[in-house]
Amino acid sequence: MSTITLQEYCERQQREREREQEDAFNKVHARKTSRSDAYLTSLLTMDQSHYTSLVSHVSTFIDLTAAPAATTAVAIGATSGPDEPSLTTGASQQKLSQQQQQQQQQQQQQQQQQQQQQQQQQQQQQQQQQQVLAQIQQQYQNPSPFPTPTSPIYTIEDFITRYAHKLDYFERTRKDQVQVIGHINDPSQDQEYRGLYLTLSTSDARIREVEDKIEDLFRLKHYKRK
Repeated sequence: MSTITLQEYCERQQREREREQEDAFNKVHARKTSRSDAYLTSLLTMDQSHYTSLVSHVSTFIDLTAAPAATTAVAIGATSGPDEPSLTTGASQQKLSQQQQQQQQQQQQQQQQQQQQQQQQQQQQQQQQQQVLAQIQQQYQNPSPFPTPTSPIYTIEDFITRYAHKLDYFERTRKDQVQVIGHINDPSQDQEYRGLYLTLSTSDARIREVEDKIEDLFRLKHYKRK
């Protein structure tokens, strides 16, 4: 069984934390970039779809207005005399107006459905983010209990054990926070990203503080042996 000094242990932990933080940042940056590209592509697709729908609607309107005009001309020539008015033109225009109203109603219904779907998606994303933030706040408000020495007289070993448990807890909490940052997939929530990174920085500061205390205790223990 090999032994390492506290300095080697701290350096190893520091390298692991830097590697994890760099990996987490790269993953978040890659996800954010891919989501931004996908978002831009979806906007271009929506613009193209809107343009195609508009052209199709205009073409349909031209066809509908041109065809009844020819039919009306034939009907007037065949059924109406020089002094007899015809109602064919009025009927064709009324039918065309009804068709246009139906098309407009269908388009409005489709737009309303799309807006409702977008609102539902936004609400779901907000609920997920609120749940994640609530979990992080709960971890800080209700930390896991640390073991306390049973003896009324605390020794240096007791304090070292206690701070070692704290160090383990803070490191596990930090890993959970890194995972939470990696699972948030909304590129528009930059403020939430900044808040989570600030929380992560707080965890790093606590870990460094506990490591310094453990190192001081080891120095005190070594000094007493002399």
